Amino acid sequence: MTTDDPRIRIRERAAKQGFDVCRFASAADPWPAGERLREFVSEGRHGTMDWMEETLQRRSHPTELWPEALSAVVLGVNYGPETDPLELLGRNDRGAVSVYA
Repeated sequence: MTTDDPRIRIRERAAKQGFDVCRFASAADPWPAGERLREFVSEGRHGTMDWMEETLQRRSHPTELWPEALSAVVLGVNYGPETDPLELLGRNDRGAVSVYA
């Protein structure tokens, strides 16, 4: 990557905003999640969330929403605790709350 590479600036900005990971992906590549979503909905596993069926097509691949998209910025945050949350389960005097709650 050269210093003119916008990925460097994007990664720096993402880090300043508190993201732990910043990667890039092609928007043109096949997206297996779209097929998994179709299967999920066709099996009725979405329950009463009708919006999932109603928005299925536009959620099947990023280019359904943004046809001109060439790539995607993928960001991640590690929200895991610094200590083992399972240790708390052995304490009767404490309540345990899920780490993602």
